[in-house]
Amino acid sequence: YPLAFNLLPQIDVLEESGYSHEEWKMIHETKKIMLGDMNSQDIKVTATCVRVPVPIAHGESVYFTIEDESATAQDIMRVVADFP
Repeated sequence: YPLAFNLLPQIDVLEESGYSHEEWKMIHETKKIMLGDMNSQDIKVTATCVRVPVPIAHGESVYFTIEDESATAQDIMRVVADFP
């Protein structure tokens, strides 16, 4: 099958956790970048990685679960932008 413009749902090998290695990296690198500890339990991260081979682009979709139901999208964007 041609790779161009097809979705590749498994990127790299599967880890013992059931995540692909790319998903494992996303989870641990997010914690390392945001908290300085790739094994931190202070934030919960899960990842689903799907490779989309296109000529030019890189994208990411992020979903937040928050405790404050009155928070708006602008509130979340402000917190993310102000995060050290």
